[in-house]
Amino acid sequence: MDAIAAFADHVVRTRFKDLSSDAVSAAKTFITDTFGVGIGGSSGPLACELTEMQETWGRLQEARVWGNGIRLPAQAAAMCNTYQVHNSEFDCLHEEAVVHAMTIVLPVAIAAAERRKNVSGAELITAVAVGVDVAAGLGVAAERGLRFFRPATAGAFGGVAALAKLVGLDQPAVINAFSIAYGQLCGTMQAHTEGSALLAMQMGFNARNAVVACDLAGQDFAGTKNVLEGPFGYFELFETGGSPASIGKELGR
Repeated sequence: MDAIAAFADHVVRTRFKDLSSDAVSAAKTFITDTFGVGIGGSSGPLACELTEMQETWGRLQEARVWGNGIRLPAQAAAMCNTYQVHNSEFDCLHEEAVVHAMTIVLPVAIAAAERRKNVSGAELITAVAVGVDVAAGLGVAAERGLRFFRPATAGAFGGVAALAKLVGLDQPAVINAFSIAYGQLCGTMQAHTEGSALLAMQMGFNARNAVVACDLAGQDFAGTKNVLEGPFGYFELFETGGSPASIGKELGR
């Protein structure tokens, strides 16, 4: 069985009471930090233009864009907020994983919480912790340097994990959501090399795609199963090898 099953199991099984006090404290710290960076990023380059464009693409007012309060469809708000979190590169970094684990996870989780309504603080913290576990775990499992822009690619899986936890997808649906997100995955290092605004936008694309992936999985749209270890899976195509099975056993520890 593909190692993605262990990641999906972790999403489904983890409860707030399973989190250590240190994990809860860290989640609160990084949630506050990421909100602050995202609000600051609302005045960053092209942030207003991006929000204005999203307003023309959909009229559902499900979630807010941080810093200006404009309400957009959940996937559009997640994309704008993720862009704002990363556009000045002040967002927190998991150094071993080389992943900005909160950058996609929190905007996706907040957009989902606003759309669902009545989400408790414990539910949000649990979803964020699970999402960070998955995103950082994939980064740690990689054995070499960045081939693609890992904060965007691994971050997409983290966003799916957080949202799937909040909406209560079961294990097969979580695997489908991971797979659907994988089918949309993007993020090259060329934007980093050139210092382009596309770098943050790649993060935004994957936040949007995480919401779309969970929505489709929630409607029983089936994806592939060998997401991480298949011949064209994540660790063959986007990374240059890795050990996701070993990391899967360590999730939540």
